Amino acid sequence: MLASEYVLHISLTCGSFPNLTCMNKNALYIELYRFPYMAITNERQRIMPTTQDRAMGQELDYPEAVLLTSPSSSFLKGEVDDKYQYSIENKDNKVHGWINPNPKIGLWMITPSNEFKTGGPVKQDLTSHTGPITLSMFFSTHYAGEILTLRFRNGEPWKKVFGPIFVYLNSISSLYT
Repeated sequence: MLASEYVLHISLTCGSFPNLTCMNKNALYIELYRFPYMAITNERQRIMPTTQDRAMGQELDYPEAVLLTSPSSSFLKGEVDDKYQYSIENKDNKVHGWINPNPKIGLWMITPSNEFKTGGPVKQDLTSHTGPITLSMFFSTHYAGEILTLRFRNGEPWKKVFGPIFVYLNSISSLYT
């Protein structure tokens, strides 16, 4: 193991706070370089386009969707990359992350329980996507709309524990390769 960190976030409002509206909460937004391979589930793993591949591509109907016209990996040519295609239901969002083949390093976002997430077990949310970016969405309005917006009015007291999540960076020695 190279590094690990548990993350726990407690949100608290009390009577003296002004009106507050929260639409999205990103727990972690990790930008790492040289991680070309992404794994969302056992069945959803792949080599990913780079940020430069997206910049050189053709933007489609909305900015998140890009047609890859000149990607660094030729087998990606003609594909559409869109961060929303890597979404997953909360109940299935246990581990996702990135792999670097040289050196052999993995970065993983581990969520041991989805009890703290809003929207219930079948609500979809973002995971990892081109960047490489790894997210842990504590709550969001993605796929559900404003009904999941957190609104606190007139100093309404509120307390919520988000997490825990576990960020794990591991490596494999040449002994196993």
